[in-house]
Amino acid sequence: MRGIALASLVVLAQGCAVAHDVDDAGPGVDAFSAAADASDARAFVIDAFARLPDAFAPPMDAFVPRPDVTTPPADATTQPLDASGLTRSGYLVIEQDDFGGGPYIAAFFSSLTPADLMRGLFVPGCAIIEESGSCRVITCTTGSSTDLAGTVSARAGALFLSASTTTSTGGGPPTWDEYFASGGGSNVPPGQIVDLAATGAAVPAFAGRLSMPPASGATLPATISRSADYVVRWGASTADRVWVGINLASVAATSYIECEAPGAAGSITVSRTLLAHFAAGDSVVPYAANSNEAYTSAGSYLIRLMSWSYTQANPTTLAP
Repeated sequence: MRGIALASLVVLAQGCAVAHDVDDAGPGVDAFSAAADASDARAFVIDAFARLPDAFAPPMDAFVPRPDVTTPPADATTQPLDASGLTRSGYLVIEQDDFGGGPYIAAFFSSLTPADLMRGLFVPGCAIIEESGSCRVITCTTGSSTDLAGTVSARAGALFLSASTTTSTGGGPPTWDEYFASGGGSNVPPGQIVDLAATGAAVPAFAGRLSMPPASGATLPATISRSADYVVRWGASTADRVWVGINLASVAATSYIECEAPGAAGSITVSRTLLAHFAAGDSVVPYAANSNEAYTSAGSYLIRLMSWSYTQANPTTLAP
């Protein structure tokens, strides 16, 4: 889900966190180039997560699970809920990585339609410019602000994360004002029940429950070439979905590649035609994530609820 909002991604994590720490380096600076090596780059991301402000906790009645939250079908492009009358969309995700950043949450709600959300568009100002198989190239040109949903939160055992104000992310321009909160600490164990909720504002209150997926078991190839398909494989997975993506290492980058497939698929292939949208010599960051997902509605909004366990490779140079 791209680094601007969901980890990275990234995806919607790497980019989000790094964006909060680029002021010292100056606008448009490649944050990873400021690190002496890959371990420093990871420490840079982790430190940015840790220095995000804490938010306030919502009332406990926000955690009553909604009975209409359902598990999506194997093909997530098929609408998992009857979207009749739903005209807007949003997501709330809890993510964690394998390099010490600790769990964090992100959320964004907007005028994007349910169909946009199911195609992998999570924030306005971004567009799919090419698709191939289960993958797409997404380019973001303008920023925006989330519709307000009160306090958004996640509870998983002893962990509680919440955000009642929005934070500017993206490292741009463009930038987005979204909900984001990080608590550091230990990762949520696989199988742990997670309650995701919003107390409500312009977006009505909602709540849903899912479990934390196992850590990503995907094998990320050490090299990526524009002249060959990029194939990521994994073993048996109990996760609903597996996501694979490639971000440009610069926090000011506006394009990225993202793919998703059922956990049982075993592999994802990024076509060389998609890789051609990046230039040889670009510094890129491959990632993969296991995801469990559920859906609910809130007023006119379709809400996509997700739990992500995320891994990323060291930045690498894109070969010709």
